[in-house]
Amino acid sequence: MIAAMLQADALGGVVAPVLAAGSLFTFFIVVLRHRDGRLPVFEIGSVCAGITALYAMVPLVGFWLGGLKWSPLSDGLLYSNPPTIGQIAGVAWRYVLYLASFVAAYLWHQRKSGSQIVPSSDPIPSWLNRLLVICGSLLTLIAVLTFFFPGFLIPIFPWQLTPLTARSLSGWLIAVGTLMLWMSRENDRTRVRLATPMLILILPTLLMQMSRFAEQVNWGSPVLWVGLLLFAIAGFCGLYLANGSWREAAN
Repeated sequence: MIAAMLQADALGGVVAPVLAAGSLFTFFIVVLRHRDGRLPVFEIGSVCAGITALYAMVPLVGFWLGGLKWSPLSDGLLYSNPPTIGQIAGVAWRYVLYLASFVAAYLWHQRKSGSQIVPSSDPIPSWLNRLLVICGSLLTLIAVLTFFFPGFLIPIFPWQLTPLTARSLSGWLIAVGTLMLWMSRENDRTRVRLATPMLILILPTLLMQMSRFAEQVNWGSPVLWVGLLLFAIAGFCGLYLANGSWREAAN
């Protein structure tokens, strides 16, 4: 296994993209830290770049540490029809290209628009701000734990998951949770309005998918109802913040 991990194809097709994605994300954070004088915690650009880097890096690291083999618990399709190193490298470098394009475009746009902090003219009510923090923190914490330790959620989840699908789900939940925390930090109803559709649509789309495969859902699972409650709170926050001038929010 060690010999396979040290092959030139493995180093160039698997390890190199991981290092490139990690370096791009680190560069992005350093530039924002230098510009603003503080770490970009819950800054929407850093959240997007971080999730993209994680999606690019974690599967590749697992594949490399597994001796360049997929586990049957990671992805059944990849395990039964394993792609070549060249095919994996092609997908990995596309991730890196996307991340590099996002980093370049975001930093260019931020430099063009300036980095001055605009005071809030329409602050979010304090009770709603607390709700955003509580719900966003719970979703983010659960998602981060699942991403690194998927085994704790799989046995109690209301439908069947693999470690790969659990991590994919957690990446999406990290985006939702950090979006809510960013809204709380931004503390301006007008500036966060454009992001509200994501919060509003989560529960309806989830219920629609669950109704299509109702026989595969454990409707008595406490995890299911806790999750639906959190998504209902997120949807309520989105509906409240969506009420207002969209023309002003788009300017």
